Amino acid sequence: MKLLGKIMASGLGTGYLPVAPGTWGSAAVLAVYLMVAWARGGERLASGGERLALDLTVTMGAVAALSGVWCVLLGDFVERVWGGEDPGKCTLDEWAGQAVALLWLPLPATAGEFTGVVIVGVSAFLAFRVFDILKPPPARWAEKLPSGWGVLADDLVAGVYANAIVRLGVLAFFPAG
Repeated sequence: MKLLGKIMASGLGTGYLPVAPGTWGSAAVLAVYLMVAWARGGERLASGGERLALDLTVTMGAVAALSGVWCVLLGDFVERVWGGEDPGKCTLDEWAGQAVALLWLPLPATAGEFTGVVIVGVSAFLAFRVFDILKPPPARWAEKLPSGWGVLADDLVAGVYANAIVRLGVLAFFPAG
């Protein structure tokens, strides 16, 4: 049971990858986002892109909800097993935060098929990593919540900030999106 908890809390092992495990956890979620879009066959965003946007939103919503719930449930476990508050090996919080950053974003139809999804996805990834590292208010405060809530909450705040910035960027640079 302890091994299963470690696998889950480490974001399916991304927390064990060398150098910046949080970035690896976020990259895993971006990979899921891009795979969903690719699996849709690179459908034209200008004709039928609503279905792709819905698929991406449902997938990211599920990733955010599941990883968030598991992060809270495993909070005491990860702090006990790996030590300290918000240990680096626990990347479920990055999974949840990155999924929030990618949630329900507009897709730029003018950028073309898969390219538009990549632009939005990579932008959300970069924005999330910046906000997760800088922890602007209230993220720093949220980090002080007890147990799994403290592990998770700062990443959710970073995800909301990243989502807002990318949303504004898409609307500013791709007005038809």
